[in-house]
Amino acid sequence: MPLILMSSLAAGLLASTFNFVDSSITLSGAVDYVLAIFIFIVSVDVGASITRGVVSNLGIDALKLATSTLLGSIIVGFLVALLPGVNPIMVLSAAMGMGWYTLAGPLVSASLGAAPGAIAFFSNFVRELFTFLTYPLFASKFGKRNAITLGGATTMDTTLTVISAVGGSKVAAVSFMHGLITTLFVPVLITLILSFAR
Repeated sequence: MPLILMSSLAAGLLASTFNFVDSSITLSGAVDYVLAIFIFIVSVDVGASITRGVVSNLGIDALKLATSTLLGSIIVGFLVALLPGVNPIMVLSAAMGMGWYTLAGPLVSASLGAAPGAIAFFSNFVRELFTFLTYPLFASKFGKRNAITLGGATTMDTTLTVISAVGGSKVAAVSFMHGLITTLFVPVLITLILSFAR
């Protein structure tokens, strides 16, 4: 993984230095294309190896993991909110982002201001990054399926690649469903918590 990251960085620097890339292509646009390719490749791999037995257990496993992710995020949010000088609404709404930083940041910023929005964005971004870096370790210590909860809502897209690489196609299928279920709850929970700030 470190070799892949360093190679990607080197390739990006070379491309920008020698103008190999069209300047009209934005970073976010390039990331969207690469992410779509990764998800397509993982989806083909997962779909080709899923059996009927796996499908029948997939929803139950994903729901259990999503419930654990939700409870874990709520508990950590409440514990941090107990610290002196901390805005509990900001902390809880950021915790309910569950890795979806592009949604948590703007929602919190719209209700509480730019600084809390930046904190919500950064904390959820760090959760995604933390999942990329530590999933292999947590998977070996606590199990490949259990470690899915690290990624929260990101396990259906961005962190699905590392989960698939380490856990295999069956775990990736559970990861996708876990991320989907978690993603459905994120906007509802953040909005609900922020409603108490008004």
